[in-house]
Amino acid sequence: MESLQQELLAVFQAEYRDHLRVVRDILAAGPPDAHGVGEIFRRVHSLKGAARVVERADIESIAHALENRLFRLTDGHQPAQPDDIAAIGRAMDRIDAAMQGVP
Repeated sequence: MESLQQELLAVFQAEYRDHLRVVRDILAAGPPDAHGVGEIFRRVHSLKGAARVVERADIESIAHALENRLFRLTDGHQPAQPDDIAAIGRAMDRIDAAMQGVP
């Protein structure tokens, strides 16, 4: 069973890196439009689910809080504000920090 958990964690690490890279690329391009916000939301949602599978409640919690913040931006009626962009960046930094040192 431990072997399966290790395999799942290895897959999670690859997925988390990909999600982190894409979100950071979107943010680096400037304030995200509705499409960009939607992509970030999908990435964060996927990350939250994957964190649950590998029993990383810390990352799941960060992703869940960010997902709640992003939800109000996904309809496109309210553009992402500078504080939203900063919060997304901080949350991704926290997730990245939580993953440092994971074998």
